[in-house]
Amino acid sequence: MTTSMDFAALFMLGLLGTGHCIGMCGPLVVALPGQTGRLSAHLPTTPVG
Repeated sequence: MTTSMDFAALFMLGLLGTGHCIGMCGPLVVALPGQTGRLSAHLPTTPVG
């Protein structure tokens, strides 16, 4: 039986896991060139929002 405390703990683990992935893999993705060989392949070229 799951409780609201279980869901809160899972939610927090998900948020921490997301931050870990962005912090560890994000710089690698930006540093390595894509198929085009340009850094702009990973960065948006048009304003978002």
